[in-house]
Amino acid sequence: MEGFNEKKWFIYVGDHHEGPFSMEELEPRFNEGILTPRSYAWCEGFDDWKTLSDIAAFQGLLSNRPQPFSEAQTIAIPVETAEESTRMVESHLGPELALGPAVLNEAVSVKKEHSFKAEPVVQVQAQVSSPNQESQIPKESPAPKVSPASTSSQGVTAAHQGKVQPLYRRGVFQIPVLVATLAGLVWSARMGHLNPVLEQPFVQAFQKTLADLVQPVSLKLVQKFPALGGYISPIPHFEDVSQEDFEDLRSAAVGDPQQTGAKVSIALSLDRSETPRFYVSSNLPDGVVYDVYIEGISSTLLNHLQFQSRVATAIEKNWGLTREVRGPNGGTVPQGEYVVYVMEAESQSPQVAELMATLPATTAKLPEELPQGRKLVAKKIYFLGGQKDDTYQARLQEFHQRLKDKAASELKEVQEFSTTLETQFTQTRTLFTSLSAPKPAAAQIQKWDQFHKGWVQLDSQLAGTFEAWTPERIQNDFFYGPLYSELMDLSRAVRAVHEFQNRYFVDKNADRKALRIQMGEASSQADTLLGQLKLRIQQLNEAVVDTSGLPRRL
Repeated sequence: MEGFNEKKWFIYVGDHHEGPFSMEELEPRFNEGILTPRSYAWCEGFDDWKTLSDIAAFQGLLSNRPQPFSEAQTIAIPVETAEESTRMVESHLGPELALGPAVLNEAVSVKKEHSFKAEPVVQVQAQVSSPNQESQIPKESPAPKVSPASTSSQGVTAAHQGKVQPLYRRGVFQIPVLVATLAGLVWSARMGHLNPVLEQPFVQAFQKTLADLVQPVSLKLVQKFPALGGYISPIPHFEDVSQEDFEDLRSAAVGDPQQTGAKVSIALSLDRSETPRFYVSSNLPDGVVYDVYIEGISSTLLNHLQFQSRVATAIEKNWGLTREVRGPNGGTVPQGEYVVYVMEAESQSPQVAELMATLPATTAKLPEELPQGRKLVAKKIYFLGGQKDDTYQARLQEFHQRLKDKAASELKEVQEFSTTLETQFTQTRTLFTSLSAPKPAAAQIQKWDQFHKGWVQLDSQLAGTFEAWTPERIQNDFFYGPLYSELMDLSRAVRAVHEFQNRYFVDKNADRKALRIQMGEASSQADTLLGQLKLRIQQLNEAVVDTSGLPRRL
């Protein structure tokens, strides 16, 4: 079959869509009953979701489905006495809806009075149709012919009318009772009295199935009449989000953005907090792309100093779902609390970009590392990476103690390196001042050369240590990472000063006046960096720890 193996079909299952699938992959789902003619599907080129029965490509699979009945069946209906028939009718319809023995006896007496032969069993042909066809209800068998001398059937009609009319009148009086009953059920549901029944699995399954069936119609109604958003959800019910989060999602999906303003909301999928996914809803048109930024709160992260990530999703029918957020090396995200931001992506379709241009910028204060000037921003805090239990709390306390020890050790190490670089800087400046002359003599050059060799040897050792401090290590492995970056900057500035000084003695053809100017600029920069580093170290030594007991991190 042409296109049978092409993966292009998306199907709507439960409260989400899956795909793409090929016809070959979907065929077992028909056989298992997962897909029915009323299921929805979509592929490229469709304006909207369609039921499978309306898609020509699926007619082959639908026609090959096993049918519950393939041919007419003969059903035998025995004829009972009037009393037995009455009991049978009453057992199914209730005594008020049964005609009663008087009517049946009168009808039977007419039958017995006239000459015709009643068969013990009446054969009725019942044609049971396939699920894709309307049921063909057989017509009633013609009544037996009665001889002219027999009693008129009007007697039977009158007898029936004498019983039916009181029932009709009673039915009219039962309407208010029915309305009152329905009102009582609605009131009980709102008050929570029916919760034990509504929470039964089979009731919830029925509600979910019904919601899936009416979802396409509900979406169109809410889009046409936004006021219905308070009663009809414009998005499917997501079982893996909290009720509070779902209400936020539903509220953000309602309303015309030109009238109610553009809205966006975010919710955590609770099925996998170790590699979380996020639902995003919005009342903006289909195709708008949102970025989701995940920022770890440092004092809560287990075995990590920080964690950031970004995922994106496109809105379709007012909602979207991000891919999984993965931790370092593709594993789980670090356990802890996270601030999660959702905002419109920078790149949008022309239609969405035109709409965004009319919206004011958000007044929300965002961290410096996040994009600024966005129009739509929503923020929530979630605990990710596992359970926030006693085990987590105990492990976090142990990790924090290790961090305190590490911070103290790093601060001491930075201070020692800072002192060494300050000594190097002071020595090279002092000696140069004492030896420099408009034209250095041979003895001065020799003395400088001896000093230079020792100075370069120590500088090379420091450079070897600093080379191991890669940007990744500074960011992830050091508690005081910025201090190590400042140490490296200071080291380069001091080295530049010494190189200018060395050229002054070694390069006989050098412009010594120009070199002095360059040395002055380099020395000034090194002085500034050294002063900043010493001030930072002093502030950290005097700083008060934060609420978690950790020293303040830069």
